[in-house]
Amino acid sequence: MTPPAPPSPNPWQVAVNLPVPPYDFGAPHGFTGPVPLGCRVLVPWRGELVVGLVVGEGDPRAAHRLREAAHLLDDPAAPWVPPATVTGVQGWAHDARIPAGLIWGDLLGVGWTAAYAHMVRAVPGSDLSAFARRAPTDRWTDAGAFAPALLDAIREQGLLEERFTPQPRLISVVEARAPEHVPAASRTVTVLRAVTPAQPPTQIPTQPPTLTARQAQATAWLAEHGPCDTLSAWARGQGSAPGS
Repeated sequence: MTPPAPPSPNPWQVAVNLPVPPYDFGAPHGFTGPVPLGCRVLVPWRGELVVGLVVGEGDPRAAHRLREAAHLLDDPAAPWVPPATVTGVQGWAHDARIPAGLIWGDLLGVGWTAAYAHMVRAVPGSDLSAFARRAPTDRWTDAGAFAPALLDAIREQGLLEERFTPQPRLISVVEARAPEHVPAASRTVTVLRAVTPAQPPTQIPTQPPTLTARQAQATAWLAEHGPCDTLSAWARGQGSAPGS
């Protein structure tokens, strides 16, 4: 005697970051367990995949008519939002008659985008040529090679296998090098400073060269505001063109 098939998991109520109420979705193919309240999930929405938040249990009577969620992003043991918070916010949204998506969009500042590698292939034995000239084959291919609307049409017919791999967030770190590891040329900075020419002690002091009005103005500015790193900075500071 063939044992009865295990019962299908109950549908999930999923809120998306739009001013709309939560919608029911079936659990991802192969998922078993209770409703992962407070976890983020990828769901098909208007021809593409978007991030939603599981906020409750859907109506099991309509489970056979629902689109399935594509992928659960969070571990049910560590949801993105604590289940108690989800229950409280959903009750508030119901009492206030405010679309849950509007409330969650305001409350959650982060989490509505997810970084992941997305690979797709056709279900073994299926021919997807009727969908497009270039459709997924039985080899794993990056989903970015196909239009999202095409993948969603194939997904809706249950002919698409998908694989999601989370990509960790990377943080750039700047670290100072030890002085001995810095090239000598990088440790030297050339600056321009106004000085009075020194006279050799064995010579009779001479009068400093006569400066034009513009040169005198530039020299006075450099003496007051210097030093400058470049001639251009000196010229911009005192209002003349470089080389004047």
